[in-house]
Parts: sequence; C-alpha cells; structure tokens
Amino acid sequence: MAVPTDLGFDDNCKRVVDEVVNSYGRIDILVNNAAEQYEASSVEEINEERLERVFRTNIFSYFFVTRLVLF
Repeated sequence: MAVPTDLGFDDNCKRVVDEVVNSYGRIDILVNNAAEQYEASSVEEINEERLERVFRTNIFSYFFVTRLVLF
C-alpha cells in the first residue's frame, strides 16, 4: 500500500496510519524510512526554511508516526 503524503506534519501522519489500520486492521511492524537531504558546502548555505524541512521529514515524521501507531 502506498499513500503519497508529506509525513512532516502530524495530520498527514494520522491520515496514513488511519488508512493502513482501516485496510489491514492493525500495524504489527513499523519501518520509519522517510528522509530528506540537501547538499551544502558550509553551514552558511543552510537557511531556516531548509533546516526546518529536513527536521520535519527526518525527525518530526518519525515521532508523529511512532506515537500514532502506539495508541
């Protein structure tokens, strides 16, 4: 099952978890594999928008999905 969405936002994660549970009844195994990366030669090239985008995808999404699956 593929559910295209931006997992950096809690509401989107909830929708994905709900769709999977509605289709299969439960989630036995969770693999968090969302990631985003940008090449930069120095930290000066990383602006706040890019930093937030990376954290939303690489950190926030793992937290959101895991929390939703546990409850």
